[in-house]
Amino acid sequence: MTVGPTVRRAVAATMLGAALVAGTAACGGDSQPSSAPATVSLPDGFPSGHVPLVEGSLIAASKRSQDGTDVYSVTVQADVNGFAAARKKLVDGGFAVSSEGDESGTRTLQVTGHGYFVSVTAVAPGSESNGVPNAVNYQVSKE
Repeated sequence: MTVGPTVRRAVAATMLGAALVAGTAACGGDSQPSSAPATVSLPDGFPSGHVPLVEGSLIAASKRSQDGTDVYSVTVQADVNGFAAARKKLVDGGFAVSSEGDESGTRTLQVTGHGYFVSVTAVAPGSESNGVPNAVNYQVSKE
């Protein structure tokens, strides 16, 4: 069976998204009082006109180049229905679902549309998965 570049990107983005969500949970536990949280904004060039994000607080955002392609990673702290809301916004916005799943409380979704590939991951509250509950992580790249 031959696996195309879109499937390889979907798997890579899903794994990266899960790692980022898990890594975000590992941060903290600092005994020092923290100052006001840093302001996080979308990276330059993020296709916000094409890729709708779920409502919530932006808690992490970055951009990197991989094999000449810009890849954006964005994490939004949403409410308990954040993953479902993210899915609805993308589908209602014209994205086609290529795959989705739920394993051990980590929900995943891969969609394509408007020339972009988007992978979304989130950890369900109360699940056995490591990660920040209700944080919705997006990996976005050109198709």
